[in-house]
Amino acid sequence: MAMIDVTQRTPNLPKVSVVIASLNGGRLLIEGLESVFALDYSPRLREVVVVDDGSDDGSVDAAKNQFADRLLSSELRVIRNEIPTGVPAAYNRGIRETNPDSKYVLKLDNDVVLPPDSLNALVRCAENNPGAGIFGGTVYFRSHPDRVQFVGGNLTSPIRGPAKLSSPPRVLVPEDINAPIGVDAVNSCMALIRRRVFEVSGLFPEEYGLYEYEDYDFAFHARKYGFLSMYCPHAVAYHEVSATSKDNALSVVRARLRVRNGLVFMWRFAPKSWRFPYVAYNLAKLPVDVLRRRLPLSAAVVGWLDGFRAVGRSTPSRERLPSRSPTTNQPNAPGSGDKSVPLS
Repeated sequence: MAMIDVTQRTPNLPKVSVVIASLNGGRLLIEGLESVFALDYSPRLREVVVVDDGSDDGSVDAAKNQFADRLLSSELRVIRNEIPTGVPAAYNRGIRETNPDSKYVLKLDNDVVLPPDSLNALVRCAENNPGAGIFGGTVYFRSHPDRVQFVGGNLTSPIRGPAKLSSPPRVLVPEDINAPIGVDAVNSCMALIRRRVFEVSGLFPEEYGLYEYEDYDFAFHARKYGFLSMYCPHAVAYHEVSATSKDNALSVVRARLRVRNGLVFMWRFAPKSWRFPYVAYNLAKLPVDVLRRRLPLSAAVVGWLDGFRAVGRSTPSRERLPSRSPTTNQPNAPGSGDKSVPLS
């Protein structure tokens, strides 16, 4: 696929729906929303949908009070889940509520702050590269804004699996890159996704539970339908890592899900010859991880048992968004026409 320089200007910018799922986001949610409303992207071309996934810290109510004018103008909508449903389910609910006229959905974590030109850079990258469906950017640590957190990468290791995607060597110094680069998956804390991906490939896989690797599954599944992922270096975000899951109880849950979902992901998308090395390596290093307190023993045991049970079951079917008007079926575009089965 030919890569086009993201700096090319794109007239007639399309509508974008920004979707943020938040569970006890605290002040970070408000700071993130402030940055979204300060984007240099016309308010008439964007909407913001916040899914409150059962928060009990008052953060969403505080955001509603601070941005009351945005609520009145319908630029901001807030949807509440009474109990936490998990990251993929919360985002799916928000995506279902987006304006069907939006060409793109910007999936944004509740602890991300965007510079004013971020959305413009992502949209230009997407408009100039119709062969891709998922677009990410250069993500820095909020606490260390000169350090790159992760820009996306490729699945290259049969033993580390999704826990360690390999970023292409060229992206280690993002300042030296002018053109976008294809990757297996982007850093989904800020991901611009064509609405067509949700219509053809489907929504996020909710069977992954609260979180962990559902975004990688989404990207690899979309690729089966021709929707590639692309790193756009000029789009920048600042991310507070795992702000929602810092307490110990959630860390244990995350450890269990990381084990379980890593196994599920590898069974679905890695070559079959990688399965035994992945399981053998990770089980062999389990005692070391436990002794060094990288992984609670109970979480590891339950995670492996849940994972093996999950891979023994059939993969659930994916809900898809209803298709928009036939005008979205552009010739030669990924997922266009009557393609309803994965590409081989």
